[in-house]
Amino acid sequence: MKKFLTGVVAVATLFLISCESKTKLADDIAGTWSGTPERLDSTDDETITSVETISFIKDQSEKPAGELIIQSMISVTGAVQPDSMLVQPYALSEAAVATAQGSWTVVDDDEISISIDPQSVKVSIDPDAVSYNDNVFTDAQKAMLDSIRPSVAADLQSKITKYLTDRFVSVNHLDDVKVKGNLLKFEIGRKHFVLSKQGD
Repeated sequence: MKKFLTGVVAVATLFLISCESKTKLADDIAGTWSGTPERLDSTDDETITSVETISFIKDQSEKPAGELIIQSMISVTGAVQPDSMLVQPYALSEAAVATAQGSWTVVDDDEISISIDPQSVKVSIDPDAVSYNDNVFTDAQKAMLDSIRPSVAADLQSKITKYLTDRFVSVNHLDDVKVKGNLLKFEIGRKHFVLSKQGD
């Protein structure tokens, strides 16, 4: 009987320690964290980079879980090949803002399960923000480029939305999660990430 009670106490103690560890991690990651510029995609003609900000909003209940909000500031640079009006390639740059929402749950003292709703992924691009190196064009060519800005922005919006949706949906687990001061460190697969706390 004594051994049985000792075993029960040991199991209960481990359970309480586990719960406390999960709660501590949930408290530590609550807030907004910003990453460093990351290359999302690159081809011979185009490079897409992003700076992501992740907000972990803790649930009002005692559960070590909550809402997840991701915002990406995206920059696109590249060369567009000539057509009948443009006799040479030209440089193009655009900026976009992407957002996504989901949920997170601490499943261990250094592991977080996340789920991002693919329907929540939104990408916003201002056609007027599409710019190019206009110093090499005639007035007629500049007018033509101005006229296609909306279609260029729409094409890029569609491309980035698909890319980010596929990327976010593929991520469902953060491993080796550690919070040290104003730094949040974790792994996705074998890739390491370091984010900085914002607002403190």
